[in-house]
Amino acid sequence: MRRARGVDAFLVQQQQTAIDSWWWSSTPTGRQAALDIEPGDFLPAHLALELRLHGVTVPDVAVCWDIAGTQRAITVHVQPRALSDFLTAVRVWTTGWDGDAVLVAGGRD
Repeated sequence: MRRARGVDAFLVQQQQTAIDSWWWSSTPTGRQAALDIEPGDFLPAHLALELRLHGVTVPDVAVCWDIAGTQRAITVHVQPRALSDFLTAVRVWTTGWDGDAVLVAGGRD
């Protein structure tokens, strides 16, 4: 089933708005911790929860195994593409072209 382009654009905008809300409500330490996560890495559980509380869709992947009758399972939280794109843009913005940090510790002017 194919969605209309307007629906896709709305969903992208909704995710971007949710990420923006999370970013500006985070502490400088929380922002830096997010920037320290490499693109494509799994998210820590606390960050996945924070993002979800702001309306960001964070997919889960469960890994289950059985060793000698003992069942184990872990859940990893996939970094959403919208978050990866946002953090990449912030990295460029904060370092600029000459390496000067300008945004991570500050808030909105």
